Amino acid sequence: MKEKEKLAAVYAAKRAEEEEQSKRLGGKIRMMLSKLSTNETPGEYSCSGIELGGPRIRILVSQIAANKSLKTMHLSRCEIKDEDGIEIAKILYTNNTLRKLELEGNTLAVKTAKELGKALRVNKTLQFLDLESNQLTGDGEDFPGI
Repeated sequence: MKEKEKLAAVYAAKRAEEEEQSKRLGGKIRMMLSKLSTNETPGEYSCSGIELGGPRIRILVSQIAANKSLKTMHLSRCEIKDEDGIEIAKILYTNNTLRKLELEGNTLAVKTAKELGKALRVNKTLQFLDLESNQLTGDGEDFPGI
């Protein structure tokens, strides 16, 4: 039971962090999230070079996962960590309009690679996935399935 309580506490803390970040978002990102939630996006969005951090990535992912108008998302050089890369991979389970996803130059690693592999077995619409300059194989080690 303690494990469930621990997980619940982690989830609650992440949710609180996301709510706090939502209040602080402004300008272009707030407008982008609004358009994502109403399926009024242009075909392509770029957050490349913007340090998003965990809470902002999770907020963005929740909007992209349900979006029906976005075709291309650029998330290159956003300092996305492996834990948040797992959340990005989950987009591919539900979003069936995204054709191109660029994740070049982040700090994605083995956990993200495994989750992307699982998601790509389900997703039949993504045509281009850029994972250049990440640590997907754990410093050259060969992990099963990657």
